[in-house]
Amino acid sequence: MPEPDKQSTLRNEEKSPIAESSSQDHVEKSELAADVLSSGWNKQVTQLGLSGMTLNLMLNSVLEENPDGLNLYFEAGHFRLLNPSHEGRIRESLSKEVAQGRNITFFEGLKPEHESPMMWRERVKAEMGEQAKLSVENDPYVQQMIREFDGVLIENSIKALGQII
Repeated sequence: MPEPDKQSTLRNEEKSPIAESSSQDHVEKSELAADVLSSGWNKQVTQLGLSGMTLNLMLNSVLEENPDGLNLYFEAGHFRLLNPSHEGRIRESLSKEVAQGRNITFFEGLKPEHESPMMWRERVKAEMGEQAKLSVENDPYVQQMIREFDGVLIENSIKALGQII
């Protein structure tokens, strides 16, 4: 059996830059997510003590404060699922945590500038996936293996590591 060419093989003790960059990217993404969530609706909504369909409704909403109270905007498709039971749970949880005696008004539809927690999660997930794809494509070891083994990178097999908060 012929000996493998030492220049063309990856040694176990070598650490691929992709491993280093993906862990660094994960830390940067986690820090970014923590910054975005630290004071925003994305974090507050998960701390209201809601579950099930009521939580799902809230994940597809945006809360705005105004002098008259709080405005809660729901994505149009989700607004039709809002019933008196969900509305009561939402009012109760917001009264304890956010409203502090202020009036809460419900609205159908988001404003163009709104980004609900669910929309935010999908955007961050897509950005993380794109970053993972770029990291793999630009990794010199991956490029070397593709060249030497006449390989093909299967792009839809690349998944971002880490959690979206």
